[in-house]
Amino acid sequence: MYALAPLTLAGALYHYRLNGLLAGPSAVLALHQDQGTLYARLGNGQILAVSASPSSRISSKFALLKLQPVASTSPSYPVVLLSDRRIAGNVSEDQFRRLRMWLRLGRAQQSFE
Repeated sequence: MYALAPLTLAGALYHYRLNGLLAGPSAVLALHQDQGTLYARLGNGQILAVSASPSSRISSKFALLKLQPVASTSPSYPVVLLSDRRIAGNVSEDQFRRLRMWLRLGRAQQSFE
């Protein structure tokens, strides 16, 4: 088990640098909702229609989303959204509330960036 710890740590750092710092081609830079479909803009400029996986977790201050492309079997895209006044979040509280409501109810017609 101790032999695998450095390998696991190296993999975690690699994915953090690509996705966590929004520097990789598969990093999700923005989410946009249009006519009932959620779209993700990736670091390479590509825009994909995505849906939130059932394994995604949403609370009042953060969301851990696992976005699956709708039209393909490509790998999922992890997204962490933070909305808190005390901690510098990456999305405004109003946009986060609208996204959370849309994910739960599917009714709001707004964009989230």
